[in-house]
Amino acid sequence: MTPVLVRPNPADRQRYMVIFGHRRVKVAQELGLKVKAVVKSVDDITSVIAQGQENSARSNLSFIERAYFARNLLEAGMSKDVIRSALGVDEALLSKMLSVADVVAPGLMKTLGACKRIGRDKWLSLRQLLLNPAYADVALAYTGKAEFEALPQDDRFDALHAYLKRYKVRSTAKTPQKASSPQRWTASDSALALVMNAKPRKVAIELTSAEAKPFAEWLSTRMDRLYDEYRRTKNEN
Repeated sequence: MTPVLVRPNPADRQRYMVIFGHRRVKVAQELGLKVKAVVKSVDDITSVIAQGQENSARSNLSFIERAYFARNLLEAGMSKDVIRSALGVDEALLSKMLSVADVVAPGLMKTLGACKRIGRDKWLSLRQLLLNPAYADVALAYTGKAEFEALPQDDRFDALHAYLKRYKVRSTAKTPQKASSPQRWTASDSALALVMNAKPRKVAIELTSAEAKPFAEWLSTRMDRLYDEYRRTKNEN
């Protein structure tokens, strides 16, 4: 009833490339029927935009299908301006589509299917989980199980998303070292007390009692000499 749109194949003028109407052509081939077509000479960019607009006009095209279409166009050398025109989306939405398509591996996407009722926000949530390599490995292992493959395709996304939200990745962070006990010193006359807390690159010294302030002033005027003495002793050792 409605002709498909084709263009001459630039590599073979006896053949044609379908711009839109791919499904009608496929069904006709399977049935052994011919299809009516409109032939139009268009360049690659115009062809891509026409295909994208046809796909976008179909209400059953899911977010992930559009995302992979965008990524395939980008890998084919199309600019983001052309892709936005083809899909009828703004820069922010295209960026989100590409970010999801870059993280969700083709194998995982094939397992999950078109996910017709799963929108942008849930895909972005799954992407955030899969950015952790540990979760990506868990997702592949989980979706490879027989019980997962037995799920209806419409239920697979929610099952995986819920599983990853519950899953706790074991932390590989090192256990922090216990702080060393402070060192204490008290003068024989009890007029000065010292507490020293030492860390690898920081040492805190606290002076208390009656002589604390005058001793600190005395110490500060002799720091150069004391440090030089420390260096000489260290070199001798």
